[in-house]
Amino acid sequence: MKKITLTFLLCLAVSISFSQSKIWKTTSEKGEFQGHSIEKLDANNSAVLALDFVAFQQQLENVPLRGVSASASKTLISLPNDKGALQVFNIIEAPVFSASLSAQYPSIKSYIG
Repeated sequence: MKKITLTFLLCLAVSISFSQSKIWKTTSEKGEFQGHSIEKLDANNSAVLALDFVAFQQQLENVPLRGVSASASKTLISLPNDKGALQVFNIIEAPVFSASLSAQYPSIKSYIG
């Protein structure tokens, strides 16, 4: 039974990693980022990633609200860490605006995970 459970969890982790990694792609983009030339990066120790913003937004569409059904959150997102590896986070929406400001600016949201 333990082998079956372990195999299932491993398959789930691999499938999540592959589905998440589709929104992040390595790119050969040129130019500057925050005043630093991308061309001057050490190619052996760095990578430039591009985010598929539309796909990322779609992942965030059905995130549960904090305090309502946060324990049932199944929304996983991947973000690159300082080593360039994708790190997976289980997230929930955590509003910081008052109700009136949230209504006035519905596209501004915050998340924790």
